[in-house]
Amino acid sequence: MIINTKRLKKMEEYAVIFDQYLSNKGLKFTKPRRCILETVFNMHTHFNVEELYDKIRAKTNAISLATVYRTIPLLLD
Repeated sequence: MIINTKRLKKMEEYAVIFDQYLSNKGLKFTKPRRCILETVFNMHTHFNVEELYDKIRAKTNAISLATVYRTIPLLLD
């Protein structure tokens, strides 16, 4: 599998920005939040929360639907 280094670098930039944003709000950049951010970053179409959750569940069972719902507003800010 060829890794698109430009895309990976961009994702890391977003991760740093999101981490700083969360820190300013007194929140942590947890593994579930990172997984949600990465999944959103890799979705190239419009989606709803349930579709996002389905994509995440294909990777891990460790993230609840409630966590996804609570993280979306943080990503939108």
